[in-house]
Parts: sequence; C-alpha cells; structure tokens
Amino acid sequence: TGPLPPDLAVDINVTDGPHAPATSLQVQNGQQVTVRVGVHNIGAGATLGDSTATITYSANVYADPNLPTTAPVGDGCYRSADSQMVTCVYSQPIPAGSFHIFTFTVYVADDAAGVGQSIFQSIRAYVSTPYDSDPGNNITLPSALLTVTGGVPTPAGTNVTVQLTDQAGNVQPITLTFSSVTSNG
Repeated sequence: TGPLPPDLAVDINVTDGPHAPATSLQVQNGQQVTVRVGVHNIGAGATLGDSTATITYSANVYADPNLPTTAPVGDGCYRSADSQMVTCVYSQPIPAGSFHIFTFTVYVADDAAGVGQSIFQSIRAYVSTPYDSDPGNNITLPSALLTVTGGVPTPAGTNVTVQLTDQAGNVQPITLTFSSVTSNG
C-alpha cells in the first residue's frame, strides 16, 4: 500500500524582540520584524521530499536584503529580487506529529504610514510538500498582521537640537525651530 501520507499545516507569528511572538504586532515605520513560520506535519506519515514555505506580504514590508536571491543548496530561505516574497526550503523528512520552524527578518518601509496615521500590513504563508493528503490547510488563516504607525507630528515652536561637526572635527550645536511639519517630513 505504500507509505502513509503527510499533511502539512502552517502557522505564522511575528515579533520585534521585546514582545513575545504573536499573530499581530504594533510597529513603527522603518522597524525590523522577525517572522517565524511553523511547518507542522499533522499527517500519518513523514514528508517525502522538500517542504517549502512561501511567504508574501504587503508592499510596505520587504525582506532583509541580506537574504540571498537564489535558492540555497540544502535548507534555508531566500527572497525574490523585489524583496516582496520569501521562500524557505527544508529538505529533511518531517515525521508525523513533528514540525520545522523557519525564521527570517523583514523590515517595514520608512514611509509606510504617514505622520500620525496607522495602516495594516499582512504577512501570509503557504506550505507544500509532495503527496500532501490535505492541501486545504496549507495557508495561514488568519495571516500575521502588522499595525504600522507613522511618526507623531512635531508641534510648531518645538526646539530641536542637532549637533554637527565643523571642518576641524569640533562639535557645533545648531538649534532649529519648526514652524510647521508636513507629511513629507
């Protein structure tokens, strides 16, 4: 009759370091986020061949530029050329009742949310392996959700001190007074 089939299921969570991994996270423009994708074999048999997770996210989120853009030899993660998708491959069998976790970093764009605004960004994962007995549970539902908040406007009349260095290397204080702040900075 042959080997018993595997059945992959997937979960995803995000963290910014200080917070415990969760399916939702409040972040700021420009913030780094760690993504953890759990590939679970809830089937009766071990996986046969590669288990692959494909992770997609909103346009204001991009993959760590240090991830390679070509598939690694063996196990690991790589990103698409436009950094809008990460693919992770695990080539070892995942026994029935066991799991494998992929971890990688994404960044929120510096201008994802306007000043004083909040936007929602989703991160979704899909897993596959040969002979999966139930591909209907291979996508994260719900996806991980990032709530991105733009900067807080600087009130008119606020003094901001910036230290610059002159040609001799001496620190020179400069005080700037903002009369207004626009959404473009």
